[in-house]
Amino acid sequence: GQPLKAEEVADFKVIEFNKENKRIVISHSRIWEDARAEARTEEFNARKKEAKASTVAVKKVKDSVEKSTLGDLSVLAQLKQQMEGAENDARNADKSE
Repeated sequence: GQPLKAEEVADFKVIEFNKENKRIVISHSRIWEDARAEARTEEFNARKKEAKASTVAVKKVKDSVEKSTLGDLSVLAQLKQQMEGAENDARNADKSE
């Protein structure tokens, strides 16, 4: 900023007002700082709301997805059959000896 000239109008924020000491403290830059802080707060709240919404969505998806067990997976079922077949072959080979 630049210093104000005579008869120039600007916005100020009262920071301190003390009637006993006849003291008033005002700030022009505080207006901009407050606006910046408010924008930051709004942005933070928007991010927080978005994060909460995505968390809820992920939770819904996880709850709706049926959890598969090892017995449900066809690849593991085939592997089990192969292992049982190999086991039976090994038992038959031991019996024939």
